[in-house]
Amino acid sequence: MSETSLHYSLKDYYAGNDGTNEVIVDGYSVDVIKGNIFYEIQTKHFYSLKPKLKHLITYNPVRVIYPVALKRWIIVYPENGNQPIRKRKSPKKGRLELIFNELIYIPDLLSHPNLSIEIIFITEEEIRKDDGKGSWRRKRVSIVDRKLVSIESTRKLQYPYDYLNIVPYDLSYEFSNKELAKSLKIPIPLARKITYCLRSMNLIRITNKSGNTLLYKKEKYNT
Repeated sequence: MSETSLHYSLKDYYAGNDGTNEVIVDGYSVDVIKGNIFYEIQTKHFYSLKPKLKHLITYNPVRVIYPVALKRWIIVYPENGNQPIRKRKSPKKGRLELIFNELIYIPDLLSHPNLSIEIIFITEEEIRKDDGKGSWRRKRVSIVDRKLVSIESTRKLQYPYDYLNIVPYDLSYEFSNKELAKSLKIPIPLARKITYCLRSMNLIRITNKSGNTLLYKKEKYNT
């Protein structure tokens, strides 16, 4: 498997002094086992993780670690050479709600008592190479690595209120995706992913419809 420096650094961080890296369990490679918890470091593509998670959570607690960059430095190197040719700070700033771009692939697993999601907010360096092989959006510059600079904070999603608390309290009794997006200051497509996951977890339900717009309401839950 191709792993970034960020992935390696986070494995070491979560393993600490008494954890074990890269343990094979039932044919699956688990990033870290510490105590009785299996840790999976996932920087992208939760859909590829689903079969492993579905199997492992049947008998053991699993915590998925997802890094979100609050600050990112972009460093560009020439195709051949070890000296950077430019460095800049990315204007993009990560936020909690971005996790739903990945959770949408595993909504049926999120309510399982053995599964928790931990978002780790970081400062990172994104290493690029001006090799003419990257995306046209980056002017053919390739992303070749991600490096951990510092860990800022973490937030864990495990219980119903952890997920429901993402929906702002100032929303009305019934709310739409548009209202959720406005309240959180996120794009409407991301708001749709949030409500899709919460509906799949039976944490919200459709209560009404205004034209073509669905209205949602939080369900009651036991803390």
